[in-house]
Amino acid sequence: SEALFVYFSTCSIYDSSKSNSPYVLHKLHMEDIIHTAAKKYLILRVSNAVGKGGNPNLLMNYLVNSVKEEKIINVHTLATRNLIDADDIKNITLELIDQGRLNQIINVAYLENFSTSEILEILEKFFSKNAKTELHKSGQTYTISIPEVEQYFIKNQLTNKENYLLRILERYY
Repeated sequence: SEALFVYFSTCSIYDSSKSNSPYVLHKLHMEDIIHTAAKKYLILRVSNAVGKGGNPNLLMNYLVNSVKEEKIINVHTLATRNLIDADDIKNITLELIDQGRLNQIINVAYLENFSTSEILEILEKFFSKNAKTELHKSGQTYTISIPEVEQYFIKNQLTNKENYLLRILERYY
């Protein structure tokens, strides 16, 4: 039988401040190629994955390091981010494949967004440190529709936002 092509795209396409960035345009172009060329595919648009290692400039790595090292953090007070455990992305992907979800584009994201100040509050608790912040009234927020994956979080009792983030911190930081 034909191999299944799974492609990880990005939820950033819903962010009006990023919709014309080379990154987003590249992801959309790739989605288009897969949609046209692959017989069996699953395109997963993922939010902000948090896992082991990775780029120090990624949001969570940046925030964690800044809190630990007591560096000043520029907070865009209107910005929100949707954080999801890399492990949950893996589990959700395998479940969607098991369910035979083919030739679809599915958003893979957490139930709710986190504001930067919410993330920092949880980080302060976790590391018992005070974050040094400089507040800027700016930033983007956008909602991600996740009807196909909502059940995963409910079933696995991952609906409490603060506990979800604490679990991520315990796992990776």
